[in-house]
Amino acid sequence: MPTPRQIERRQRVLRISRELFAQQGYQETTLDQIAKQARIGKGIIYRYFGNKEDLLVAVFADSIEQIQNAGKAYPPVIDGDPGARVRYIFENYLRQIEDQREIFSFFGKILLGLPSTPWGQGLRKDFLTRYLEIALRRKDELHAMMQAGVANPMDPEKLLFLILGAMHGAIGWWIHRGCPPGLVDEAEALTQFVLHGILTPEGKAATAVQPRLPKSRK
Repeated sequence: MPTPRQIERRQRVLRISRELFAQQGYQETTLDQIAKQARIGKGIIYRYFGNKEDLLVAVFADSIEQIQNAGKAYPPVIDGDPGARVRYIFENYLRQIEDQREIFSFFGKILLGLPSTPWGQGLRKDFLTRYLEIALRRKDELHAMMQAGVANPMDPEKLLFLILGAMHGAIGWWIHRGCPPGLVDEAEALTQFVLHGILTPEGKAATAVQPRLPKSRK
């Protein structure tokens, strides 16, 4: 089990790496720079993280972990309101992304710019694997909502992927626009989309009376 000193030293490396990656970029940041600012030997970085690519993935995972941990407890006033809980999750997530816009803009550009080479595909897979390990922890929460009868029954993992897709679409749109202020304001639109879909009451009524299209035959 790591000692308190080892835990503190590892977190120090992650914090400084996050700052340097966001300020300078991945290629421009060296392990020597990180070791110097963290006041440790470069060998300790290799011992904790393996190599620079693994350190990058660890910084990403640590950033996502911080967001998840900050949103675990609901304010008492909304604990029994499923819609308010969904809105709170989006607001908390988007607010922290916006507050750390430099590092998440950096990660967005890294992922979008990875080459279609074995190295690029491997790094992209590592990012996705670590992210899903953290994000899928909320699956049980969705399952509990289904059991309580406040969410439509389906595979909770599938539902979580659908929700994450909507949220990441909003974040990708924000990064594409240059990360302007106001990302947290998109929480209400996301909540309405997840809870009610894209159709207005009139659109839903019109859809309800349309005959179903026959299934295509292969």
